[in-house]
This record gives sequence, structure tokens and C-alpha cells, in this order.
Amino acid sequence: MTLSFLTGFTILFLTVGLFFQIFLRGRIRFFQYLFFIALLGILGVYLYLVYGQYVLWRDSGPPSSFFVPPHRSALYVFGYHFTRFGLQYLISLGVSILFFFLSLRLNQRFGERFFEREELWLGAFSIFLLGNPVWNYAWIYYLLLLGLLSVLGSLFAQYVFRIRERFPLYWLWIPCALGVILIQKLIAYGFISF
Repeated sequence: MTLSFLTGFTILFLTVGLFFQIFLRGRIRFFQYLFFIALLGILGVYLYLVYGQYVLWRDSGPPSSFFVPPHRSALYVFGYHFTRFGLQYLISLGVSILFFFLSLRLNQRFGERFFEREELWLGAFSIFLLGNPVWNYAWIYYLLLLGLLSVLGSLFAQYVFRIRERFPLYWLWIPCALGVILIQKLIAYGFISF
């Protein structure tokens, strides 16, 4: 139940992000708030899972009651869910922060040529939310998809329209994240096979 709730949570937040992207373009503060609210939401789900596991083990009697205090440290319950839930989000958070600061640095170094200001937040937001354990590091596929679309879009613009500017990814950050989730779901349910 919790992982399906988390999938809905992620899709809801990405949809809200898409709404902000369409109707509140240029207002970077909304994207910052959305990123941090999503971060707090995932932390809340993690704490809910830890508490639920603690209560389940405590109330079910031996042998599972030996996994909680006073027989074991409460850190065992935190670690149990960290390895099953929190670790993938922590990795995606690290990648999203790395993406944000590397992109910020490159953007500043080359005169704001690569990204608009809110694109950094959109990318970091999408990478973080794609850390859901159900999707098995979907942010990797997401970054590969964006790279592929960027190269193809640039080649298409250059050779078909004779435009010598970079291909903007502004409108692709969140739709690509939703597309990766959709493709992962279709593969999981057997609609797409390799």
C-alpha cells in the first residue's frame, strides 16, 4: 500500500510541477518550494514506514518482537527501512544535488547558455522523485532519455531548420520524468517486453 501511495505521490508532485512550469514560468521560488516540500514528503513517508514497522514488530510477539527495543536498538528498525526504502532516495537526492550544482556551475561559466534558472530546479526535482524503490533507479533512464532528446533535437534543429542555437529542454524535464514512469509501469505489467 505504501509504495503505491508513493507512486501516486510522485505522479501528483510531478503533475503539480508541470502545472507550475506551464502557468508560473519564471517564478523560481515555486520550484524551490516544490522541491523541498517533496523532500519533506518523502522523509515523512520514511518515518511513517519506520513507525509502522516498529508497531508491527512490537505487537506481533516473538520472534519479531526481538527486533525492537528493549531487545535491539531502535536504529535497527530505521536501518531496516533505510536499506529497503531510504537508500534509493538518498542516492537520487545526491545525484539531484550534484546535477543542480554542476549545471549551475556550467551555466555560470558559459554565460547562462545552457539552462534557464528554473530548469535546474526542475531537473533536480525530477531526478529526486524518480528515486522511488519500485522503479529501480529510473533517474538513470531519465538522464539518458534527456541526453538523447537533447542530441536529437539539436541535430534536427541544426540540419532541418538551419538553427545554430542549443535545443532547449525547458518543456521536457517533467514530461520525460512522467514518460519514464509510464514506460516502467508498462514494462512491469508486461505490455512492453524486450
